[in-house]
Amino acid sequence: MLIATNTDPEFVFAYYSWENYQNELASTLTCFMWPVVMIGGIIWGFATKRRSFAYGIISAFTLALAGFFLLIFALATAF
Repeated sequence: MLIATNTDPEFVFAYYSWENYQNELASTLTCFMWPVVMIGGIIWGFATKRRSFAYGIISAFTLALAGFFLLIFALATAF
């Protein structure tokens, strides 16, 4: 039933999707790269006597992890 429109009755809206990811390896490597860089930065910071740099990375990781868990908790209690 068309009400106050000028569209053709034969108009069909179709939505489709497929899971053909061309760069799945690149996205996986990107996801696994940041923990390696963080651990490497912590080791480098302690090895070169830049303890404040290493503690900064540890603090950022701790805050990000706490924020993630708080987000999961907030979503779990909301629903």
